[in-house]
Amino acid sequence: MEQLRKKIFSSQKIVVVIQSDFKLPTTAIQLLEEAGEQLSLESWKHSPAVLWTALGIVSQQRQSPSAVHWLAFWLQEEKRLHRVFSLDWGDLERAAGVEKQRIVKVLGNLDRATCDHCGAFSSKRQYRTAIEKKRAPLACPDPICRKQLMRPNVVLDGVRFTKDYVVSLNTELQDVELLLLCLQNPDTERAILERIAQQVPRHCYVAALCPARIELPGVKIAWLSGSPAELAQQLLDRPEPLPPEPLRVTQPLLDPANPQSTLCQCVLL
Repeated sequence: MEQLRKKIFSSQKIVVVIQSDFKLPTTAIQLLEEAGEQLSLESWKHSPAVLWTALGIVSQQRQSPSAVHWLAFWLQEEKRLHRVFSLDWGDLERAAGVEKQRIVKVLGNLDRATCDHCGAFSSKRQYRTAIEKKRAPLACPDPICRKQLMRPNVVLDGVRFTKDYVVSLNTELQDVELLLLCLQNPDTERAILERIAQQVPRHCYVAALCPARIELPGVKIAWLSGSPAELAQQLLDRPEPLPPEPLRVTQPLLDPANPQSTLCQCVLL
């Protein structure tokens, strides 16, 4: 932990990857089980209404930022945060005060819908109204398209990622000094983590706050075992590294070999 604190205060360009402890609401699980579906692109193709309703339930969950999100905000206030790569569908980073332009939603966001046919987006208001009134999937707002294929703007297949993620991955990680992985279950998004780790420079310090050890090809990782939120809280409780122990000079001693000189006896406080 002390080594990580020191690295934070010696780094001017930090990237944080956040994965929260997401749990699908019971009502959404029951709905999917009754329909024999799951949260996947394949299920969306033949049962869009079921997936729409289930994701609507997820989007209405009330969640609060954890210490991990507040840590990202603190790094921003310290002028050290470069980007947050969020592996969540919610807006917990924004709720904690992280600026929108610093957040990359790798798996999309449950704040609007997108058309599978032409790529057009609904407004946040249109999507929220449709969710609250439990309407079937929205019709595309494009006057030429008008397909009934609007789906919540999230990644369901684990293959196609958001445009922001692809652009940031290829252009914004070259000078990163510290990559901080705050992960509740790293194995679920290993492919994403490997791609991010491959783009940071070789001298970049990589630290992981997660319950289980994580290994990425060709990357040396400083692993802190435990809950990401609890470990982040420890950093927030005392963010500064421990100062070096001060020295106290006691009475000078005469050097018997040279009466004109003195020796200082130094002891730790």
